[in-house]
Amino acid sequence: MSQEKRVPLIDWDRLPDIELYMDQVLTILNRQDFPIQSEPELTASMINNYVKAGLLPRTKSKRYGKEHLARLIIIIALKSVLTVTELKNLFDASEKSTQELYEQFRLILKEEEQIPKTFSRQTQDPIEEAVACAVRATLYKQRTRQILEESTRE
Repeated sequence: MSQEKRVPLIDWDRLPDIELYMDQVLTILNRQDFPIQSEPELTASMINNYVKAGLLPRTKSKRYGKEHLARLIIIIALKSVLTVTELKNLFDASEKSTQELYEQFRLILKEEEQIPKTFSRQTQDPIEEAVACAVRATLYKQRTRQILEESTRE
């Protein structure tokens, strides 16, 4: 994580209304304080790969708008759990606008980010707790894949 000041996750209305160049996008997004840890920091080649994979719309004159920023924030937060193909399926299966999907993502993140702290197994053994968390994560990941597979078949 950079030594520069981190800023909270931006709500839709505060995303820049002007279109930005790649270096500006990287500066803004790499300063975001994501409740979900994401490593490594976003790079230009990662963004280009997301465009090639169809996760992001092509740019106009190499400039990125609100839709790009919102989708990139979702991608950054979920890329440790979902593959590029699964992320594309998520975007493609959604009937919501990018704004609606982004606001829904922020709301769910805010609601859900406290849940892991309540998953205590009432044990003094940190390894047991770590195994329990890993099992839950695996089960959630499997369920997520199942939902996305069902959504793409429809």
